[in-house]
Amino acid sequence: MDDAEKLNEYLVDVKVDNLHLNFSDPWPKKKHHKRRLTYPTMLNQYKNYLKKDGKIIFRTDHADLFVDSFQYFNEASFIVSDCNWALAPSDYMTEYEVKKRVSGPIYQLIAEQNHD
Repeated sequence: MDDAEKLNEYLVDVKVDNLHLNFSDPWPKKKHHKRRLTYPTMLNQYKNYLKKDGKIIFRTDHADLFVDSFQYFNEASFIVSDCNWALAPSDYMTEYEVKKRVSGPIYQLIAEQNHD
């Protein structure tokens, strides 16, 4: 989480079309949820790096993190425009996703900022 909190140092004045978040759940216990990288405080930081019509493409192998992230995106004023409970293999999967696919599905959410 330290690296995510220092994004301003790494990405000075950068705006991107899409931000890809690919990870397992490092904080599965309820008492640690505020440390999750899709928690609303983190999602609000990511907004600084997205263009106005930019999207967050979030993938995980943890069903609990996937389900909880629906709420997190909503709390951070993101609209989930697409979700997939069993992402099909693609040319864009990370090495980690390819490895995890053997043991189970990869879940995906695509969300964009709510500009209302």
